[in-house]
Amino acid sequence: MASKNLASLKRSIEKFMYLSDDGDRQFITVERLGHVWPPNDDNGLRPFLASENGTPHSPEHIRSNFIVILSILVYIRPKLAFVQNALARFIEAGCTDDHLPLHEEHKVEKILGPLSSRENDVIKIFYKTQFIFKPIIIRDTRAATETILELSHKSRWPFLEDHEIARGSYGTVSRATVAKGCFQETNPSESEIGNLKDTYDIAYKKFCREKDGRRELKRLNYLKESIVEQKRITVHHAAFLKDNAMYLFLPYTPLGDLDVFLSEGRRKLDNTLSTDEPLYNFQHEFSNFSSLDLFTELGHLASALAFLHGGLQDKGLQTYCVHRDFRPRNILVFPGGLVGHWKITDFGISTFKIGTSDHDTSTETIGDIARQVALGSTGQDPGPNEYRAPELSNKETPRPPTCASDIWSFGAIASDVLAFALGHHRSQHGAEMVTSARHERTSPNQSHTAEFNITDDLFYEQRISKSTDGREIAFRLKPSFIRWLKKVTDSDPNDAAGFRTCTAIIRQTLKVAPDHRKSLEWARTRLGELWQKRIHESEDLQHLDFGTQFTDEENFVPFWTIPSDQTQIPDDPATGSPATHLVPPKVTDLDTSPDQAEPRKASKMSQVCDWVWGRIRKNFQTFALSPSGERACFVVMDGEQTRLEVFDVVVSERQSQSSGTLSEIQKIEMPPGLKWTDLHIAGQYITVRCESTAERKFYIYDIGRPGHSETSRSTFTGDGNVIPSKYGIFALWDLENLQIRTLDATSQPEKIYSKKEGDGNIRAAAFSVDGGALHLWTDQSLRVWYLQNGSGVCLKGKWPLQSKLSRGDRDILLPCGPESTCLFQPNTDRWRTILNKTDNWSCTAKDRHFVFVFSGSKESKWNVGTVDLEGTPLKLPVPNLPLRKKSTTIKEAKVALFETHNSDAIPPRIVLCNANKEIEIVDLDELHT
Repeated sequence: MASKNLASLKRSIEKFMYLSDDGDRQFITVERLGHVWPPNDDNGLRPFLASENGTPHSPEHIRSNFIVILSILVYIRPKLAFVQNALARFIEAGCTDDHLPLHEEHKVEKILGPLSSRENDVIKIFYKTQFIFKPIIIRDTRAATETILELSHKSRWPFLEDHEIARGSYGTVSRATVAKGCFQETNPSESEIGNLKDTYDIAYKKFCREKDGRRELKRLNYLKESIVEQKRITVHHAAFLKDNAMYLFLPYTPLGDLDVFLSEGRRKLDNTLSTDEPLYNFQHEFSNFSSLDLFTELGHLASALAFLHGGLQDKGLQTYCVHRDFRPRNILVFPGGLVGHWKITDFGISTFKIGTSDHDTSTETIGDIARQVALGSTGQDPGPNEYRAPELSNKETPRPPTCASDIWSFGAIASDVLAFALGHHRSQHGAEMVTSARHERTSPNQSHTAEFNITDDLFYEQRISKSTDGREIAFRLKPSFIRWLKKVTDSDPNDAAGFRTCTAIIRQTLKVAPDHRKSLEWARTRLGELWQKRIHESEDLQHLDFGTQFTDEENFVPFWTIPSDQTQIPDDPATGSPATHLVPPKVTDLDTSPDQAEPRKASKMSQVCDWVWGRIRKNFQTFALSPSGERACFVVMDGEQTRLEVFDVVVSERQSQSSGTLSEIQKIEMPPGLKWTDLHIAGQYITVRCESTAERKFYIYDIGRPGHSETSRSTFTGDGNVIPSKYGIFALWDLENLQIRTLDATSQPEKIYSKKEGDGNIRAAAFSVDGGALHLWTDQSLRVWYLQNGSGVCLKGKWPLQSKLSRGDRDILLPCGPESTCLFQPNTDRWRTILNKTDNWSCTAKDRHFVFVFSGSKESKWNVGTVDLEGTPLKLPVPNLPLRKKSTTIKEAKVALFETHNSDAIPPRIVLCNANKEIEIVDLDELHT
C-alpha cells in the first residue's frame, strides 16, 4: 500500500512539472511541489516523520527544510524503505534544500553512503535529477557586484517560454517568461530578499565569449551602484556563467520604446516614416492624458540624463556618463502613470569612469537587447540619426560625443514630444503631427558648394565654404524647422503656457554652438514648474517673444576651419595636433577693433544687486564662491569656535532686477585658534589652507551630493597652493611645479609641469567652470591641459600647451596674477602690457572665455574685462561702484558665471567685499565679446 502511495506521489510530481515532455528543459518549482504535498494534508508526510532519537519530526520541519530532497527521492525511486533511509541520511548530515544543488557527485555519495548493489546507480541519478527540482533563481539584488554566479552545465533555466530574437557575432538575444517563484528581487528599502514574484517576462543576452560579457557587466555594475536613487534609468538584473557562456538579464517592457509611443503603439519597419502593424492598442493603454503629463515625463528624462552627466560617484569621486546615442529608440516606456514611465537605456558602452574613455562601439549594449526583445528588430539602426548633434555628424571631421551633444539630442526629442502633444491636443492623434513635423524638416541640405544635396529630416543644415585658409564648416537650424516652431505657439490658449515652455526649452537646447546650449537642470526646472503651478507659465519665460526672435538660429554659425594642409582632425574643436594646428581665430588689439575706433562696451552699465547675506555678514574670516556661482562658503569665527559654512546661492531674475538668497546646506566644525586662508570651492569639493606656527596644512572637504549629509575630510602638509575642480581633481602648485591628484587614498600626485627656461615663475592656476581644463599662468606664458572627460588624466600635446598660436606674429597672455596681468596684444614693442599690480583680483574661465577683475589707481575703482580665444577682447570700465557705505574701500573681489533662467547669455556677476566685510554683488548685463 505504501509503495502505491509513493507511485501516486511520483505521478503527481510529473503532473505538476513544467515542460514535462522535454527531458532537457523540464523542471519543477517549490511552489508547484506545494500541490504535491498540500499544506493542509499531512498524510503523505507521516511515513517520513520518524527520527533516530524517537521524537518524530514535525510536518512543518520537513516542508520547510527537506521537501525538495524528499520529492527527488520519491521521483527517482518510489520505494518506502529507500526513501525513509535516504531522507534520514540527509537529515543526519544537516543537508537541507538550501544546500541543493550539490555541484559535485562525491558530495551526494558522502551523504548517502554505501548502498546495496541494486541501488549503486542512485547516487548518479540523484546528482542529475536534483537540477530538475532546483531550477535557477534569478535574483535582482539592486546592488552592484563583480561576482558572477557560475552554474553547472546541468542547471535548468526556469523558463516557461524562451524565444530567440536576434543573433550576431556577439551571441544571441532572447525573451523569456520566468516561472512563478523563480524571479526574486530585493526590497530597495530593506536588505532582505523580497517575495518571489508570479511569472515574469525578462530579456537576456548570451555572450559567446566570456570576456565580452565580463567587460559589459563591469560597466553596468558601475552604473547600477551609482543610480540606485534614479528611477528613470534602466539597470540589469543579474549575470550568470554557464557552459563557458555569459548570460546577462535585464528588464522587459511590453510597451516598447518612446519611438513606438510617438507612433501611437506602432513599430517602424525601417528608417522611413512609414509604420507597420501595431505593437499594442494605444488607445487602450493610454486613454486619458494631457500635454502636461507628456511634459512631466520629459522633465523626468532631463533629470535622469543630468544625473548621468554629473551624479555618478566612484570611490567618492564624481564621474559622468555621456550617453552618445540619446534618441526615442533608446528610451523604454514601462507601464505606469498616464503616459507610462519613460526610462533611459543603452548606456552600457557610454560609461566614462574617472581616468578612462574606452568604448567599444562594436559591442551591443543593454539598450540594443531591450529594443530587440521589445520590438523584434535585429542589428543596429541603419541610416542617419536625426537626433545627433551637428558637431558629431560630419564624417570628415568626427568628434567625440560630449554632455553638450546629449543636450542637443534632448532638445530634438523634446521637439517630437511637443509635436505629439500638439497633435493629441487638437485631434487626439499625436502621431500624425509627429510625422508632419518630420516631413517639414525633410528637405535638401542647403550646401554652399553643392557638395551635399541629401534629403534628410535633421534639425540643422550644413554649409561648407572654401577660403584661402582652407574649408570652413558651418551649421544652422533648418529654416523649415524654425517656421514650424514659430507656428506651435499659435495653438489653443488652454495649454499655451505648456507649449510655450517646451518651445523655449527646444530653442535653448538646439543651439548650433555647444557652449550656448542651456543645461538639463535648467530644462528640468522649467518643466517641473509647469506641474507645480498646474500649467501656469514659468515667470522667467513670460517676457520672451516666441514668435519672432530667431535671428541667431537663422544664421550659419562657423564651427571650425580645416586648413588645406591639415589631414588629422583633433579630438577637441579648440585644439590641434603639434604638427598641424587648426587655423586660429583672428585676434585684434585690446584697445581698438578693426570695425570701430572705440573699445566695445556693454549695452548696460553694471548695477549693484539687492543681496541679503544675513547674520554671516560681519564675522567671517574669508569667503569663496564657486566658479559657476551656485555655491558660496565662509570660514566663520563664532567666539572661540571656527566653522566652515556652505550655502547654495539662488539667483532670481524679475523685471530686469536681480536678487539673491543663500540656502545653508552644511556646517563643518574646524580646529579653533588658527588662521585660515586660500579658501576655494568647486561643486562639492572645498580646499582651505591652515597656517600655524609649526606648519602649513591643507584641508580638503568633500561635502557630498545634494541631499547627502556625509562629509569627508583629507589633510596634507606642504607649501604652495591647492585648488579643486568640480570633478574632485585637485591642482597643487608652487613657484616651480604643478601636480594633480585625487582624493583616492591609493592615487599618487602626478607632476605635469616643471619650471621651464624662459617661462619664469608660476603665478596662478585655475580650473575652467566646467572642470574640463586646467590653466596655468607663468610670468611669460599660459599653458592649458585638457582633462579627459573631467578626469585626472591630462591630454598631452594639445594646443595651446604654450601661449603661442600657430601664427608667428601673435602671442596670447591672459590675466595671470598679482604681479603681472597680461592680455592679447600683437607682437610689438608693447606686446606685454601690464594693466596693474594689485592684491585684489579674480579670474574665471569658461572653456576659452575669461572674465576677470582688476583694480584701478584708486582702491574704490575697479575694472572688469573679458577675453576670448575665439573673439575680440572686451574692456568694461566700471568706475566708482556704489557701496552701501561710500567711505569704505574694496578689499576683495570674486567673479563667477552664474546660471540664470532667462534666454539670454549667462551674465557674469562680480562679488565685492569691502573693509567692513559687507558683500556687494555687481551684475553685468549683456556682457558679450
